[in-house]
Amino acid sequence: MKIEEIKIKQGVYLYDGKVPVRVILYETNFSSGSGDYEDPKEIREDKVGKFYGYKYESAGTPGVFNNGGFGGCYKSEKEATKAVEKQFPSIIWN
Repeated sequence: MKIEEIKIKQGVYLYDGKVPVRVILYETNFSSGSGDYEDPKEIREDKVGKFYGYKYESAGTPGVFNNGGFGGCYKSEKEATKAVEKQFPSIIWN
């Protein structure tokens, strides 16, 4: 299966109040499970469907995203947006 990502929106926050960092919110067809045999099946197994995730640039390295892009763990755009805004309260959406 090919994991697909569709950019929904992007924004910028200032790391340390100075360094612009781009954040991308995306829709995807995949949500990765934990893979831990001790977890219940609904947590352990990968899922195919409609999910949302986000990724952000490394501060000071435009275009380099070291997180995300491996599926989404949010069930709605609203839920994903809320998670982004909690982690990056000063984000300005484009």
